[in-house]
Amino acid sequence: LEGDFHQRIELPALDVWESDPNLESIWYLQGQSLASQTLRQQLQLAIQGSHPLQIVGAPGKYQAAVAGMVFNERRLKQAQAQPTDKKSKVSPFTIDCSLMDKDLLQSTFEWIDDTRRKSPTPEVILHRLELLPSELRETLARICKEQKWDFIVTVAPNAKESLHEGGSAWEWLMASSRIQCIEFVPLSDRIDDIESLLWAWMRRSPAVRWKPSFLDTLLAYSWPEDIDDMDPALEHAVKEALQGVLEETHLPISLR
Repeated sequence: LEGDFHQRIELPALDVWESDPNLESIWYLQGQSLASQTLRQQLQLAIQGSHPLQIVGAPGKYQAAVAGMVFNERRLKQAQAQPTDKKSKVSPFTIDCSLMDKDLLQSTFEWIDDTRRKSPTPEVILHRLELLPSELRETLARICKEQKWDFIVTVAPNAKESLHEGGSAWEWLMASSRIQCIEFVPLSDRIDDIESLLWAWMRRSPAVRWKPSFLDTLLAYSWPEDIDDMDPALEHAVKEALQGVLEETHLPISLR
């Protein structure tokens, strides 16, 4: 009712997240554009199955977080379907392919193998797979195939050409991960989502409000680091707004 503030928009609850207590950590899935609605439908399909998955989007930690959430939701559904199954699952292993060399990859294989006694079929997130050195690709794909890992791949949107280089096991890995490909449209291409994403993020700070100039600045920004850019920017603004009212000047200087 106050003219200086935008109207609060209540976002519809999503049945797919009812079993996930960490709803606040998935604020970036709650936009209202067609792209965001499509994304949620695709994730629902991914959770219903047990197939490999390829998550395509701007590089960032959120990709691995979404992959971990999918594994968690699948596990919950399996436990509900088979309540007598007492086998516990360890947290998914994340292989950050941008950091891999031959020795580190071998150590990672041994680490996963040592944990198999707790979880016979490990859940593995192959994060930023396009950055894995070409000489390591066949080895990783072969181990993944032979040990029948449950895996989810994350890649950047411009990585399609660079993913073609590899042998027969690598071709199998690429074909398997493309059974379902989920693309995160960049924030810069879905400006209509910014306000609803802002409301979703602010659920952790329900007393905080903002002036129109604050939202205008978010709408005008290009978000070069996408979701990983927006999260710290809003955290910074909330800390700066001592009176609980966000203004443009509360945002990081780099964004303004």
